[in-house]
Amino acid sequence: MRRVVRRSVPLRWSLILAFGGVVANASPQPILLIYQERVPFVARDGQKVDTNVSLQPYLVPFLRELRKVQVEWYTPDHPIAQQFAQQRRVPPERLTQPAPELLAQLARAWRATYLLRVRCLRAQNQLEYRAELWQLGRRSALWQAEGFQGGGTGNGGEESSLQSLARTLAMRLDNEVWQDLPTNLPPPPEPTPPVPVRPEPATPPKDFATLLQTYLKEGRWTEALLPLRSLIHQNPTDVRLRLQLVQLYRNLNQRESALRELDSALQLAPQESALHLERAKLLREGGDLRSAISALQSALQSNPDSDELRSALVECLIEAGQIAEAENELRRWQGGSPPRSWASYLLVGATRRFEPLPAQPITLNEEGMRVWFLVVSGAVTDLASELLEMRQQARADTPNWRDLQSRAERHTLSILRLGAWLEAVQPSEALRQSVQRLRFSAQLLSQSSQQMARYLLHRRSEDEERASLLRLESLRELEAVRNALQATTP
Repeated sequence: MRRVVRRSVPLRWSLILAFGGVVANASPQPILLIYQERVPFVARDGQKVDTNVSLQPYLVPFLRELRKVQVEWYTPDHPIAQQFAQQRRVPPERLTQPAPELLAQLARAWRATYLLRVRCLRAQNQLEYRAELWQLGRRSALWQAEGFQGGGTGNGGEESSLQSLARTLAMRLDNEVWQDLPTNLPPPPEPTPPVPVRPEPATPPKDFATLLQTYLKEGRWTEALLPLRSLIHQNPTDVRLRLQLVQLYRNLNQRESALRELDSALQLAPQESALHLERAKLLREGGDLRSAISALQSALQSNPDSDELRSALVECLIEAGQIAEAENELRRWQGGSPPRSWASYLLVGATRRFEPLPAQPITLNEEGMRVWFLVVSGAVTDLASELLEMRQQARADTPNWRDLQSRAERHTLSILRLGAWLEAVQPSEALRQSVQRLRFSAQLLSQSSQQMARYLLHRRSEDEERASLLRLESLRELEAVRNALQATTP
């Protein structure tokens, strides 16, 4: 639960910030200086306990994602604070918890436009927070909020609550205070320095393999084509060399040449599953799912025991939205293997059953991330849309509260099963952060569903508002992962 506090601001702070003057900001973005207040230790069971919780690792990333302000976190050992203390002869102990007058002077030393004072405390099984935004030159606080954030202290409950609280504060500042501030685009990437042109060696290498490795190491893809083709001419049935040539064409963005090379290679080695898989992958990347499915079905006729081909076919069918055909393919697939477990796991998610869960963790790598994210994003979006539909039906003239309550209970159970399904994957290191954010998105959606169930039961407006906000936070997390994946896709 949270509430916005609109109370009179102490005259002391009003005079300090109003008459402190506004220093022109040399940065292209206004500077936001954040100061976290700390309360003294409290006595519990004869011991002193620190109830303060730092918001820095949670709040700063979310504020920076807005790209509206330049975020600075106040610390007494910051160079600006140290230089200020030296020039003004301020004792170091006063920098630890600066008085309002001193904090206002420090904000001007930072050339800050905004000063955000925050406080976050542990209070039993929830967090108590307060935030107050000042704009230098104004006589009163620009924005205030305080309240409680639910969440336990075990099994990551406090971590999720802090992330949710930080996201909420950032969203509210963006929507209620900084909606008219321009969003700064990220700086353009540093230009890649051109590969220096190296003179050809006076004495060529003894063989094509050495020459090929030299060109590949230096990134000279075009020049590597000739020695690689010479090696293929000497070893026409070497599948490894054929696949290496296809990869060279990929590096050169010559997709049609890569497909032609695969067709030629398959005429010599029609039983090679690796060639069929690479061809289907190129077709999928080009958006030609129908051709990819047809190619994999033809390949399975001559390679019926290839688990890799059948797994790729199930992926393509799911990506094309042909869920019934994918289920039929899985039923025809006998035996047990990691590729079959992966295909079964995907179909459980694509059909929104999320059960049964695999007995062993499912490895998730870059190859499978595309279709896995497609299933996850579809499930989260569908469940979020159902929440919105329940909210709209609850606002009707004569809502069926009993039916809506039963539907909300089923909805909450579905999201809990989705969370368990997401936990079944073991991502590679490169995908770990994206998977964590998707799990966090599902957690936010679960909290939204529970708040909606409370609203339908007790019909308190604050429960409805909280459910709506958590739903939006969940979709924002999902969109952030989608943008990150698109940015890393070649």
